[in-house]
Amino acid sequence: MVSVHSGLDAKSNTTVATRVHLAPELLQGLKVLSMPVPSLIQYSISQAEHNPLLELDYESDFFKLEHLPFEQVNYLSHDATLISEELGSHAFATQKERSIASFFDEDFSRIRERYSETETLREHLRLQVPRLGLEERESQNINALIELISDDGYFDGTLSEFAAERGICEKDALELLKLIQTMDPLGVGARSLAECLALQVDSKGPHPDVLRDILLNHIEEFVANKVDFLAHLYGVTSRTILQMKQEVQSMNPYPGASFSQQWSCGYIVPDIVVRHGSFGVEATVVGSERPCLRLNNEYLSMLESNNLDNSTRLFLREKDQDAKMVLRSLDARKSMLQSFASYLLKKQYRYFITEGQQLDPMTMCEVANALDVNVSTISRAVQDKYLQTPWGSFPLKSFFSRAIERETIFGASKNISSFEIKNMIRSIVEEEPSDHPYSDAEITDLLNAQGIVIKRRTVTKYRAALGIKTQSSRKWIAMGAKASQLR
Repeated sequence: MVSVHSGLDAKSNTTVATRVHLAPELLQGLKVLSMPVPSLIQYSISQAEHNPLLELDYESDFFKLEHLPFEQVNYLSHDATLISEELGSHAFATQKERSIASFFDEDFSRIRERYSETETLREHLRLQVPRLGLEERESQNINALIELISDDGYFDGTLSEFAAERGICEKDALELLKLIQTMDPLGVGARSLAECLALQVDSKGPHPDVLRDILLNHIEEFVANKVDFLAHLYGVTSRTILQMKQEVQSMNPYPGASFSQQWSCGYIVPDIVVRHGSFGVEATVVGSERPCLRLNNEYLSMLESNNLDNSTRLFLREKDQDAKMVLRSLDARKSMLQSFASYLLKKQYRYFITEGQQLDPMTMCEVANALDVNVSTISRAVQDKYLQTPWGSFPLKSFFSRAIERETIFGASKNISSFEIKNMIRSIVEEEPSDHPYSDAEITDLLNAQGIVIKRRTVTKYRAALGIKTQSSRKWIAMGAKASQLR
């Protein structure tokens, strides 16, 4: 229902205020449409508890849990999300169908070990702050700086930004970081692999200053076994350089790795399941074969009886109307998801037959027009919901991607999805030389050479969405791997 209110302001200009009032059934339908399976189960249980005209149908797939497809996902507690919302990231666990019974048969000794309360790196560092004898303000600042230490033990921030946020100069911020670098474990608070190793140099060992300088300024030559070059450069014997290598072998490139990183375990219950059936690719909406709620026949018989008093009859009629409204909302949700699943199979057919390797551009507006609904309806239909395939489970939202122009060798243009661009970026990074990772600008040039019309800032955004580190970070990781091989 739409009500329009108009009036005159002081200047006699007409102002019109429009208020949209949605019917209760429509509001409830939108609410139910937005619910993923776990929320829908709780909603159904609540409705059955408060409305005698409704009862749970335990023969529904929702409650026959051993038939529900589950996917186990393990993740560290410091991660912000259970799984990436981008399909291209492939941050999904391998699909593992399992029953509730098998869940309870899990190895509980492993669970106890995983969930046991042990000290984290940041907690360990904060316990050392009082020993520094700092003033209250400095203690607050160093504790804030400790929050920027990664689980591996590296400083994962920018001193200039930290100084600006805390209202101190960058020099003071650097002094605080140096204090953290004196803490246990050795190497903590480093800004690079070279600095991490240099912080672990034993001052009582042979030529400690030389080894620190080699690690900070010539780590590539050190890793490449250029013993004679380094011996001549620093005026020491080749034997001394080899002794230094033995010392580096005992160092830990990840000083925080031995501390607790609490694990959590979550389960994804998909709303749509895609399988390869006898008639090709098939999609099923979970719970579509049998609703999870049904009308209670006993109370329906009471409502038709002539032995009820007026107040009881009025109560049951109201509950009957509410119950039928709930059932209509559940049916509308099922129909909407079935329509979306059918369209998705047609639109993204290449994706399902290539096991997720190709994804065509698809927008919510396009789907809304095809299904003759509002864009907001599609947004609610895919909200917090997952689709399960034989190779993993993915958020429904991740199947939407914008089109990017690609020029062909004949001068014509063809649109490809951002998903495929991300796959190309991932492949480029996987095949890059370990000693010279590509910058975002170089990745952009490689994509442009393949006819992809894309800008560097877009490549940077896609690389970050894929969870791929920056060029400098990838370079240090590669060096760290080489250094660990020396141990």
